[in-house]
Amino acid sequence: MAQVREEFSRFEKSQNEKLADWKTQLEQTRARIKEEEEKVPPKFRDEYDRTVTSMGVEAMSATRGRICEACHTEMTMQSFHDLKQLMFVTCKACGRILYPPDTPGVPGASS
Repeated sequence: MAQVREEFSRFEKSQNEKLADWKTQLEQTRARIKEEEEKVPPKFRDEYDRTVTSMGVEAMSATRGRICEACHTEMTMQSFHDLKQLMFVTCKACGRILYPPDTPGVPGASS
């Protein structure tokens, strides 16, 4: 029993350290998100907030060529050109906010 308690104690200590690290990372991530969200132009802020509130972490999608990576729907040429101009574009099929895969600072994007 003493050995099991000791193992459990080590496990619990290890997990508490990981939890503290995860909490720190979460705080840093939330601060970074807030910093980046301040860059959303005011005229798109309401749409951005609605999309993020309703879809959460699934609110944005990369594109591959003219294809939305989330729903695999092809966007119109106009939307594609708007996106290339770094304008605010949403997928007409799934409603996600689209971004080009080579957007600097976006996780998963090639930079």
